[in-house]
Amino acid sequence: MALGADAVLLGRPYVYGLAQGQEGVTSVLRNLLRDLDTSLAIIGSKDFSSIDRRFIGKCHA
Repeated sequence: MALGADAVLLGRPYVYGLAQGQEGVTSVLRNLLRDLDTSLAIIGSKDFSSIDRRFIGKCHA
């Protein structure tokens, strides 16, 4: 998003959840959304519309 993406595709996560049926897929998607909300909170953003290049930085491990 910060680099101008219009969309992001989810490949394997929901397929792994599919092994448990619809409930598994729902669980995977809920977890992805929860992780996304957490990541947005960590960087100080309330929603996608405020994501831009200033959120991109180098990791100093």
